[in-house]
Amino acid sequence: MTASQKITPFLWFDGQAKEAIMNPSELIDNYIADKADWRGDMVARLRQLILEAAPGITEAWKWNSPVWSHGKPVCSARAFKQHGDSYVPKYPNPV
Repeated sequence: MTASQKITPFLWFDGQAKEAIMNPSELIDNYIADKADWRGDMVARLRQLILEAAPGITEAWKWNSPVWSHGKPVCSARAFKQHGDSYVPKYPNPV
């Protein structure tokens, strides 16, 4: 690759490639809007609960899905045709 070549990151929404030029909150808004059925409702509700429970949490876009972080990833959400999925990593208790 030469210095003049530019790699443009793309994100996938329901099989459609879109250029990544938005901030993470906008990407999450679009992810929810692209899933205008129970899947979008589920991710929107999960987002609402996370933001209410942890006001200082940061929205991010990783692994082509919404991620909420507080120093490191706390939770992620994905919606598929037949099911939804959320991930909460297991971190050791820093006692």
